[in-house]
Amino acid sequence: MTTDNTDRHFKGQQRSEVVVYYTRKHWITQIYLFIEIIAFTLVFGALIFVAVYLKEVAHIGELMIAAVVAMTVWLHHIFTGFLNYFLGIIVITNFRVIILEKSIYIKDDKDVVDLHEIQDIKKIQHGIIPNLLNYGKLVVVVPTMIQPMIINAIGDPEKFFRKINNAKRDYIHERQQQRLKMLAGNNQTDYEVSRAT
Repeated sequence: MTTDNTDRHFKGQQRSEVVVYYTRKHWITQIYLFIEIIAFTLVFGALIFVAVYLKEVAHIGELMIAAVVAMTVWLHHIFTGFLNYFLGIIVITNFRVIILEKSIYIKDDKDVVDLHEIQDIKKIQHGIIPNLLNYGKLVVVVPTMIQPMIINAIGDPEKFFRKINNAKRDYIHERQQQRLKMLAGNNQTDYEVSRAT
């Protein structure tokens, strides 16, 4: 008896589809948000310093309210950036490779390639920083697509590369076994029919 996995781990998951591996983009893609957090902390500290030492300046109240509103919007931007990072995942199942790119407000993209359609996979990891921090790019070539599927800034690209290759090999092996069983069943039925006549 097979388990019904419909929409179990992600929306659009098929009934007999099993998640083999999933990952997110490398944390290096969030480096700008880390810089923004440092800048936010410095600006917030400066505002507190200004508020404490310049209490008697005219219109300081209105300026502080405007600064608090601006800081709230900025903090919201940083927070949604981190949430968007965790919403974007790359999934390998026993049937497909799926890239799910979501954001809280604007984006909801899904890019899918069936394992049997994959012709070639290339791992690209050029430069000192990508090799030190272990991130790179995978290019999945599919003959039916005009452009290949490109997965940028993926952490541990060697592991992901092996997982796709292993999933593809297992998928092809499983399909061959199903065909052999089907052929054996047809041959047995033909044999029984020929003996009956």
